[in-house]
Amino acid sequence: MGQSLERTLAHGARAGQLILALTSRGLSDHNLALFLDQVTRQQIGGLYIWAYHQLLPSHQRTILEHLGFEPAPAACSRSGAAVQDCL
Repeated sequence: MGQSLERTLAHGARAGQLILALTSRGLSDHNLALFLDQVTRQQIGGLYIWAYHQLLPSHQRTILEHLGFEPAPAACSRSGAAVQDCL
């Protein structure tokens, strides 16, 4: 993922306009950490997590902690996704 992201940025894409996608298939603690590091280090504009509810609870916690989010209050979330403010 790092090399393709670097090439995309080298071709003129703006990091803040990119949205990276993550899936639980084949996800390990190590590659999740690498992925999240790329998101924060490169200041990527967004992160889409496919089937968030299928991630291991430990991976969900890692994502929330790494990105600085709190779990959504039950009244604010139907899907279990993280939010900063209840809409």
